[in-house]
Amino acid sequence: MPGPKPCPPGCNCGHHNGQTMGGRPLTQKEISARFYKRHRKKLIEKSRRERKEHPEIVVETTKRHRKKMRDAGLCACGRQPRLGKKLCGGCTTRNQERFLYLRQAGLCINCKAPTETDTVSCIPCSKKNSTRSKKRYINRKAKRLCVDCGASAKPGKIYCPECNEKQSNRAHQEREQLRLQVMSHYSKGEPTCAHCGINDLDTLTIDHINNDGAEHRRMIGRGNICRWLRRHNYPPDFQVLCYNCNYKRFKNQKYSPNSLAN
Repeated sequence: MPGPKPCPPGCNCGHHNGQTMGGRPLTQKEISARFYKRHRKKLIEKSRRERKEHPEIVVETTKRHRKKMRDAGLCACGRQPRLGKKLCGGCTTRNQERFLYLRQAGLCINCKAPTETDTVSCIPCSKKNSTRSKKRYINRKAKRLCVDCGASAKPGKIYCPECNEKQSNRAHQEREQLRLQVMSHYSKGEPTCAHCGINDLDTLTIDHINNDGAEHRRMIGRGNICRWLRRHNYPPDFQVLCYNCNYKRFKNQKYSPNSLAN
């Protein structure tokens, strides 16, 4: 490792090869540390100026450093990561605080530019992230790796067992939230059967008021009807019934759409 450049005339930092400490010669590390301590402000200003003038060099340097730390099984800061994670506790906390601050300020979490909509990224960063995600997805899928974490995927699947279970739980939660949202809209509040008044969400379903459910399902094809209703801005020809009342209405077509006989 080459040593730092000699000090200019008039500098009294004493940086030279014959410098000693306690009767012994200084090591290269000690010489560099003393040099940095003496010229810290100038070095920081120079580093900032180089970052502005050559941002691509900073990006490549950061990538090499992170790859080096990742190969060594360390966090990007050089500390030991949490069990089963890539970051240590301190970096995780700082990232969470930074994310919340930028979200509350309405700034992009990547470039800190103002976001035009209620999203975490601006439009240029969203396109860039989308392109990067697609490339990563294609590369990992071609190598038969998990497209989420990069571990070995299950045979014939695109996720590893852990990510597969995580994705299943996430999809189930999203379906339940969507179902609650749609039924709350048609019930004008808490999801309730329009006939018997039961409010158990697990026993409720969407009913076609005009008795054209089969025709409607053939028209929209296979899919989640709640997602279709939300996408089409909640059409008025639907209501919420429990499964018992829905089946009773199916068996007794002579009853009016808005009330069922006991």
